[in-house]
Order: sequence, then structure tokens, then C-alpha cells
Amino acid sequence: PAAPRVAADGGPRARVTSGRLYLPTYSHIYVREGVAEDLAVTLSIRNVSVDRTLVLESVRYYDTGGKLLEELMAAPAVLQPLETVEFFISTNDQRGGSGANAIVGWHADSPIVPPLVEAVMVRSISANQAYSFTTRGIELPTDQALPQTQAPAAPKPAEAPGSADAPAPGGDAPPPASPEG
Repeated sequence: PAAPRVAADGGPRARVTSGRLYLPTYSHIYVREGVAEDLAVTLSIRNVSVDRTLVLESVRYYDTGGKLLEELMAAPAVLQPLETVEFFISTNDQRGGSGANAIVGWHADSPIVPPLVEAVMVRSISANQAYSFTTRGIELPTDQALPQTQAPAAPKPAEAPGSADAPAPGGDAPPPASPEG
């Protein structure tokens, strides 16, 4: 028999046809008072269904104050069963701050388990040392309207070095290989 679907609180996860998820991210963290360490962030959105597609409608990136900074997707994308899409935010992009977050909107044609949405924050210390931590998204009520603050459309990677680069679904996020991102 299949393993039961489990929510973060240990209970079963309901199947739904649409949703919105809140994902905490961190452009930097404080290591002592007044001293912050910059972090690279990878947003990972995973279709956990083994037999149904979902449509990723939007990925909105907000700063610590709740201001919409950027729409990370130029257009909706279909995620195949078990497919993952990633968005990379460079160490040099500190617009979000220590309270940055993303809101992910999605829908499906039939009820499915909501996608798994996580952020991985990484700080390189030396050539062979780094530290990292993750956060996981939580489901938001869909009956509340999102702030209508306008943000720039999703940039093309060549147009905006250092900003969030959105690869095609199934692609890998670009590595933080250069200071420009």
C-alpha cells in the first residue's frame, strides 16, 4: 500500500485543486549584532504527484517590509509529475533582507497534494567550507487578496545579472559561479 500523505503537523495532507504557499527566505542572517552574512537562495518547487500535472501560476518575491520586489516567473508553467523547478537568488542580491519571502500560486485540473515548496540558503566560507539551512512553505488561505504592489516583470538572465534567474521547468538553477550571479 502507498504511504499516507502527511502534513507538517503530522496529519494527512488534503488533496486540493489550487493553492497559495508562503515561503520564508533569507538574503542575509545576523551573526552578531549589526553584522550580517549574505546568503545565496535557491527556491525549489516540487510537484509531488506521481500521476498528475500542476500549473505553477506565479512566484512573487517580497522584501522584509512586505514590498513586492519581483515576479520571478514571466508566464505560468506546467510541472509534470515529480518535476521540480528552481529559482536562484544570488548572494549579491540583498533586496529581500532577513525577512524576505516568496508566495507561490498554483492550480491543477483535478485534486492533488499541494507542491512541496522549499528554500535552501547557502553561505560559502572558503573553497571547501559552507553552511546551509532550509525553510519549507506553508499553505495560505486563498480567500485573501495579495497586495497589488506592482513589481518589474521577470527579467531574462542576460538582462539582470545578480537578480533571480528562472530556468525552464526541469532545469537546474544557475550556480553562483561569478560575483555577478
